[in-house]
Amino acid sequence: MKKAVCNKCKYEFNITLRKEKLKIRNNAERVYFICPKCKEEYTAYFTNDIIKAKQVKIERLKKEVENEMNSLQSDLIMEEQ
Repeated sequence: MKKAVCNKCKYEFNITLRKEKLKIRNNAERVYFICPKCKEEYTAYFTNDIIKAKQVKIERLKKEVENEMNSLQSDLIMEEQ
């Protein structure tokens, strides 16, 4: 579990992420955590449907790149034999 130290009160605590639906475009969501001692809020990130779709695309492209690199490595090994 990840830990944080509050900038306001200096309390060290385990991060518990919370989600808040925002009433703006594309099902926006704020992901954040709160210091359990002083209740200071920290935004971890914002996301929405468009960002989530792009993250899926990035993961697919990473796999394609990895597959191509493995293929090139195999070709090189075969060539050296």
